[in-house]
Amino acid sequence: MFAKRAARRIGIWVLVLLLVATTAIAFSIWRSAQAFRREQALKEERERLRDRQNALKEKETELNQQAADIYKQKATLYDAQSIVADSLASVQSNPERSMLLALQAIQMEFAAGGKASQPAEDALRIAVESTRTDQVLIAPKGAVRVVAFGGDGRLLASVEGISTISLWNSFSGRQLAALKAGHSAVLAIAFSPDASELAIGSDDGTIRLLDTATLGDRASPMKTADGVRTLAFRPDGLQLASGGPNGRVVVWDVSASSAERSLPGQHGPINSIAFSPSGQRLLIGGDEGAMLWDLSPGGSLTPIPYGDRKKVFSVAFSSDDRLLAIGGDNKVAQTFDAWQLNRPTSEITSTAPISHVCFCKGRLWASSLDGSVRAPGTILVGNGGPVHAMDCAPDGERIASAGDSNHIRIWDPNRGAEYLRFKAHPSQLDALDVSRNGARIVTVGADQMRVWDANTGRLFFQVSAGVPADVTFTRDGKRIAVAYEDHVELRGSLDGTPKGRFSYSPSSIIPTFSLNGERLVVGDGVWDVDSGRRLLPFSGGRGVAAFSTDGSVLANIENGLLRVWNIFAKAAPTEIKIPDDVSHLAISPDRERIVITADKVARIWDLRTKRPVVELVGHSERINNLVWSRKLIATSSDDGSVRIWDSESGRQVGIIPNHSGAVRNVLFKPDGSGIITSDESGEVRVSPVDFRGLVALALGMLTRTWTDNECDGMEGKQACLQFAEVFRPVVEGNRLARLGDISAAAAAYARAGPHLASCARSAP
Repeated sequence: MFAKRAARRIGIWVLVLLLVATTAIAFSIWRSAQAFRREQALKEERERLRDRQNALKEKETELNQQAADIYKQKATLYDAQSIVADSLASVQSNPERSMLLALQAIQMEFAAGGKASQPAEDALRIAVESTRTDQVLIAPKGAVRVVAFGGDGRLLASVEGISTISLWNSFSGRQLAALKAGHSAVLAIAFSPDASELAIGSDDGTIRLLDTATLGDRASPMKTADGVRTLAFRPDGLQLASGGPNGRVVVWDVSASSAERSLPGQHGPINSIAFSPSGQRLLIGGDEGAMLWDLSPGGSLTPIPYGDRKKVFSVAFSSDDRLLAIGGDNKVAQTFDAWQLNRPTSEITSTAPISHVCFCKGRLWASSLDGSVRAPGTILVGNGGPVHAMDCAPDGERIASAGDSNHIRIWDPNRGAEYLRFKAHPSQLDALDVSRNGARIVTVGADQMRVWDANTGRLFFQVSAGVPADVTFTRDGKRIAVAYEDHVELRGSLDGTPKGRFSYSPSSIIPTFSLNGERLVVGDGVWDVDSGRRLLPFSGGRGVAAFSTDGSVLANIENGLLRVWNIFAKAAPTEIKIPDDVSHLAISPDRERIVITADKVARIWDLRTKRPVVELVGHSERINNLVWSRKLIATSSDDGSVRIWDSESGRQVGIIPNHSGAVRNVLFKPDGSGIITSDESGEVRVSPVDFRGLVALALGMLTRTWTDNECDGMEGKQACLQFAEVFRPVVEGNRLARLGDISAAAAAYARAGPHLASCARSAP
């Protein structure tokens, strides 16, 4: 019994001990698990903290990079604006450099912010307007000392080094031939009027006549007792005049290769001679001054008062025989009445002696040892040193100049920032319009209506037109409507054949077409142009009138009262008292605003509030026309410029300066990419408005990019070098395009990258 109880107690204690042990083990396991979980939690927390720290570091790095990028962007934009300022400062002294600077600034701004600033765009437009360089020819045999145009200006001759003569196609820049003209220095060359012969004068007194086709001698050389410094053909090509260092002038019979007569007159060297257009007089310039030799029997020698007997380096006649020009040591190029020699008519002043003078389309040009080529109001710079050689093409369309280097620069003296320029009429146009597809331009003036190719300036046809008030293409482009005081004539747009006519009562309102060519307003009503039917009566009476773009709204101003009608509604017109003496007006495309001009200022009025909201100020003379297209307004002025304005802010966003006098007509191309203007000379221009068109025009004008030496002198040397590398293919493409190798030019443009390539290819 006792043993059983003892065994039971032992069993109980064993169970208790087992329970305690199990509990202890379980507790230990639980504690271990808890510790493990705590460790895991701590580990996970440490990992989360580490991840957060890494994320914070990455964010900090990202923010630092963003800050660095923003700083770099701001620094780049700041540098770009500095380059813009440099571009504007360079435009008068070196417009080609100014254009390169503006393009570089635009490239930097695009890289930094994805768009170009308005100041950079303005700088590029001004530089393009001022750049006249057409191309640069590189003579292979050294510095160029003499240049001369022949015939229609396509052929150009140059003297390089001592006696190497090159013939060039001045349009393409291709070197056609080169020859060594003996051992003596060649000092003078001259083309015969038909460019079939080239006269070459050397310092040993030899004069050769070369056949420009074969480069062989056409006759036996002529020989003078001293050297030949200058040559000139008579306009009929029968005689050749030469001048030498001993003051002797000889007139040669070209066919006989013999001297006909000579003039021993001056004591000093003869530097330049020129025949008058009639061939009856010879203008002579030398170290002892200038004089005019009457070549008729018994003719006299008349001195011309150029300074205080200063040295004369160059002389020239205008093609109409009315003017002669003299330039020389006194740093002035002067024009004189060719028949009243004591009466100077104008002059060009330089900072150094004048080396050459010539006339281009009646306008005097002079080259100077200060490195410039000048005309009144224009300076062409870029020769890189003194200009020793210059000539004007016979047609007045090109100028060649050369200095101390082997570069011959071909200038277009008439070029500005436009795609196209052509002489439409001999004087001011009465009106013009462009077809809805932008392909044709119609002009009326000098009793003629003429239709032109809007891309090339080629004349399609012309017909007599009298003195119309306005002209427009019909909406379908198949007809042209010409409005007169009391009727409209419709003509075919392809050949000018009559297509109809309708009449109306004369009035004090100038007949005015809507921009879309559908409507015409005159004093007795609004007319449908296609049908010749009067849509509704109109009692505007007097003053100026204008349609909205779609022809649905008509505005008229008379005696300071503006009235605006919806021509298809019966509601009374909106009336606004206008305090100014208004000369022109235009309605916004949304028909909610109207712009009016008074003297030099244009103001935009809100038709709902009947108050002026924006003022357009910038012209220095009277505004005489305006047009509203999309968000832009263009105004033309007697100051010779067209200004382009943002219609919301009134900010000027572009300018087309340097017209030949007052600008009478202005209109936008239908797609808004260009603007068409005409001035009082009868000249029509088509200029880019959009930024892409401006860049394309600039790229198409590039004849060079930065050199390493130029980049060395700039603060942003690396940016300069990158720019030079990017634009080098564009320059090469332009050169190949002028040579006519279009496929090679396209390949060169492609190397410039897709954006620049597309711009370059679109340049005319």
